[in-house]
Order: sequence, then structure tokens, then C-alpha cells
Amino acid sequence: MEGLDRNVVVGSYLARSFKSSETGRRRRRKRAGVHVTWSFSYPFKAFRTLLSLLRRPHSPFFVFVISRIFAVLANVLLAVLSARLNRGDLAPSVPTHDTIRHAATLSEVDDFCKALGGKTPIRSILIAHNGMAAVKFMRSIRTWAYATFGTEKAILLVAMATPEDLKINAEHIRIADQFVEVPGGTNNNNYANVQLIVELAEITHVSAVWPGWGHASENPEFPDALNAKGIIFLGPPAAPMAALGDKIGSSLIAQAAGVPTLPSSGSHVRIPPESCLDSIPEEIYREACVYTTEEAVASCQVVGFPVMIKASWGGGGKGIRKIIEEGPITVAPPETVKQLEQAARRLAKCVCYVGAATVEYLYSMETGEYYFLELNPRLQELSFKSKPNFWAYFSIKSSEYRDNKIHTGWLDSRIAMRVRAERPPCYLSVVGGALYKASASSAAIVSEYVGYLGKGQIPPKHMSLVSSGVSLNIEGSKYTIEMVRGGPGSYKLRMNGSEVEAEIHTLRDGGLLMQAITLFFFSCM
Repeated sequence: MEGLDRNVVVGSYLARSFKSSETGRRRRRKRAGVHVTWSFSYPFKAFRTLLSLLRRPHSPFFVFVISRIFAVLANVLLAVLSARLNRGDLAPSVPTHDTIRHAATLSEVDDFCKALGGKTPIRSILIAHNGMAAVKFMRSIRTWAYATFGTEKAILLVAMATPEDLKINAEHIRIADQFVEVPGGTNNNNYANVQLIVELAEITHVSAVWPGWGHASENPEFPDALNAKGIIFLGPPAAPMAALGDKIGSSLIAQAAGVPTLPSSGSHVRIPPESCLDSIPEEIYREACVYTTEEAVASCQVVGFPVMIKASWGGGGKGIRKIIEEGPITVAPPETVKQLEQAARRLAKCVCYVGAATVEYLYSMETGEYYFLELNPRLQELSFKSKPNFWAYFSIKSSEYRDNKIHTGWLDSRIAMRVRAERPPCYLSVVGGALYKASASSAAIVSEYVGYLGKGQIPPKHMSLVSSGVSLNIEGSKYTIEMVRGGPGSYKLRMNGSEVEAEIHTLRDGGLLMQAITLFFFSCM
């Protein structure tokens, strides 16, 4: 039986079953005296016999029938899929952003959006910025995604990379899930190019774009261009952006919203609150500006000295520095903090602002008064992180920080007194410069020496691995030092009868650690 075909075995088994049942029926009919050659009950009896065979799961007939059923179903499914592909109803699957993450994460993002009343879930974001701004944003998104969904990859982050960014292996490129290359050069070719960013957002199929700050973040055309393509702009709408981006216009709007402002050339100008949503009338805007030297002097006399002069558009002016940058809110009493919050809320409602923002005030600890400074369309984070070449210690629990007693007066006094750092002794400059040049020249000589040997040639007689001469010019004086190498990092310096032994160690960052072992009389001119 093992060598027979399965169909033959099943067929013979079925034939024997029908034959035995038919023989029994004939015998019963003969005993009853009735002989019938065909009956309509035969098909039903055959079907009943077939069912009895199927009830035996280990029978060959059962295996044969089940395999045939699955084969027929598979052929039908393949035929249906082939027909749909030929009609174009079912296109081949193409990897997209969604295939990078698990499907459960996407469903959680969608459910999260619906639970909060949102309509469009954000699954991927194009970061139209570079540097520390992009790094801070990516870290914030990853931290929030992990705390909310249990995975930091819930939101796909796509970075923009210029040739300059790629050359230095910028951190925001390494953190991102994907990156797209953009032209280099000035920011009008990349991060401030609205048309380019919108095209990249369409190509990468992202849900939203984050502009950061600077570059194109304050261009009112940016959100309008993205909205036209159905892409979310992570920032304020165009109208509030245009209204609050202008320093003169934002001060006039703050005055209309009842927010205290600094005395300025436009302090006497008032606009109705309902006009904040529209553009400020030209005649009112011009009334708040100065156009001649005489007008500027007259305004300064009214405002009082000292004064600060700054362009109405653009970033921070040169030479303009805050006394304390991002001071702690704890320096203000709770009732004042409440007033600051209410003033910021009135300002945002006045222009129908949507999105995250930071309202900056100037606060006087002596009088308890505060004044509107500006509104930035972002949340500002103050973080301290030590690096191999930079270290800082900062304690928010210290009384100096809580009471805002930290000031930069010591720096201002040093600048005013033109205080300069003390110069090191002359011989240290000579020894350090000579060791630095000797280290570089020795490495070049060794490389050239090995090159001759690799070619099977004898190096020239004048090429020495031990002794060499170094010349330095420091403040108009020329120094000629004879260098003798005693080992990989050991040198002896001779000049005018003076002698110094020193050692050099190369650090990981490429710097040189120098140490003088013996120092005999060594004079400088």
C-alpha cells in the first residue's frame, strides 16, 4: 500500500465500500422476493456513505477531499486577485512611511487624535530647520511619543540636510528617521525657501511641517502654501504671524489688548481692538514711527534715556543684550504671575492666535512692574548639558537663582575698564610653539622616511629622525631652536646655551598635552 498512488488507494477503498453495501442490499431484496435494479434512493445513500467516510479524520479519503478543497479555494483566490490587478483596482504595495512603524502604533495615534476631538492625525513631520533647534524639537517629540504611546518611533521625523550638514555629520541628521538632501549655501536656498520646503513635504508625504524659529518660520506665505496642499503647519496662521511679527505692530496690538508696554514713539497711538484681526491702518502705523533725526531726538526726550533703537523686522539687534535672559518666574509674586498669564491670554485672543507661543516680558524686581517685549511662535527651553570641551554647573535650588540675584555687572565693569587677561611668561610661548611645530614636522618626516623604505629606496642623508631646527617669530622677535628627539614623545630644546626637556602626549581630540621635565636657564628677548 505504501507504493500505491493516493488516488488509487482512495478509489479502491470507495469501490469496496459501495460494492459491499450493494451486495448486502441485493441479498436482502432476494430474501424479500423483490428484485430492483435502480432506485432514486441510491444517490442519497451514496452521499450518506461519503459522509460516514469523512467522519474518519485519519482515513486517506478524508485527507484527499480536504486537500482538494483547499486547492480549489486557492485557485479561486488567485484568479480574483489576478483579475483585479489587470483592471488596475489593486496596485502593487509600495513601501511608505507607515510601513516603517508597527500598525498598532498608527492605530494608537489615530485613536489618540479622535479622543481629543482632532480630525487629522499627525503621523510624520518634516523639520524645516537644522542645528540645535531641530535637535530640541526631535528630542521633545520622542520623549512625548514614548510617554504617550510606549514607543519613541510613533511619529516619523524627516530632516533636511544640506551638503554642509552632511559634511560635519550634524546631530539632527543622525537623530532623524529619514533625511532629504537640499542645496547648500545661504538659507534662501534651503531652510528659508518656502517653495522648496512645500515641494519636499509633498514628496515625502508628511502630515505636518515644523518651521522652528528664524529662517522661514515668520514668513506668512509659509502656512498658506502648506494649507493649500493639505499639509499641517505647526505654527500660527498667517494673519497672527504677520500681525505679531512686526515689532511696531505687535506693540500697538499689545496696547489695544491692555497689555503694558515700554514707553516708545508709539505709546500715544491707539487702535480699536476689533481691528487687530485685520491689517493696521497705514496712517496709524506711520504715526507710531519716526522718520527724521529731529523726530527721533524728540521721541527720546519724551521716552527718557537710555533708549534702544531697533528695526521693526528681523532678529535681535547687534549690541542689544538683555540683563537676564529667560529669568525664573519665581522672582515674581503669585498675583503678578497671574496678571502675566491673563495679559498673554488677552494678546493671543486679540489676534486669534493658534498654536504654542512664548510671551516675553521685561520685569522690574524693584517696582514689580512688567512690560510686553515680544511674542515668539514657539516654546523656549533652557537646558544645561556638559560636553567634553565644555562644563557648566547650575543649581535651580540655589537662593541666587530663586531670588534672581545673578547679574552680569561684573562683566560690564571689566569691559568698561578694558581688563585684559595676564600674558603668560615669554619662555612658555617659545617652548609651547616649538614643541607644537616639532611634533608636526616629526610626523611628516617619519611618514616621508617610511615612504622611501616602502619603495625599497634609501632615505637621503640629510633626513634625520632625531634632530631638526624650528624657527618662531613672536612679537617681532625671531627664535631659532634646535630640537633633539629622544623618543616618541620626548624632546630636548636648545637655544643660546639654554636647554629644556619636555614630553608631548596627543589627546583624543587632537590636542597636545605638554610637560616640561627639566628647565635650565632659558631667556627671551
